[in-house]
Amino acid sequence: MKRSVRLTVVVEMAKRKEEEAALRLADCGRELACEEQRLGELDEYYREYEVSFNNMRSGICAASLASNREFLRQLSESRSLQTLQIKQKRDQFEIAKNYWHQCHLKHDKIKSFVADIAREEQWRQLRLEQKNADEWAMLAHSRR
Repeated sequence: MKRSVRLTVVVEMAKRKEEEAALRLADCGRELACEEQRLGELDEYYREYEVSFNNMRSGICAASLASNREFLRQLSESRSLQTLQIKQKRDQFEIAKNYWHQCHLKHDKIKSFVADIAREEQWRQLRLEQKNADEWAMLAHSRR
């Protein structure tokens, strides 16, 4: 069995690894988008509640005012925590992207290497066939 044929297993392994890395990258991208959407929802809710709170500030009792301020503080804290979550997801996404890129380059290099080997094998085979044809022609010519 030719070396290039034996190495197709290695090419397939590299391809599978690249595909798995691409799936992980897609998962990380979806998770990041989801977390960013959650932050957007929190921001929207915070703004709506803040406007509502500011509109009803006059004429409410001190306990309600304190309760509303505490709720806004907790919302703000949730937004900060969500921002940290997004940073972590973004870091994970970058790691997954770099890993996929490495796998992609490795797969390309292995494919190229195997293609080079196959071309060299084909060239050697053609040379051998030409040599055999030349020898056969010389034998045929010398027998005459």
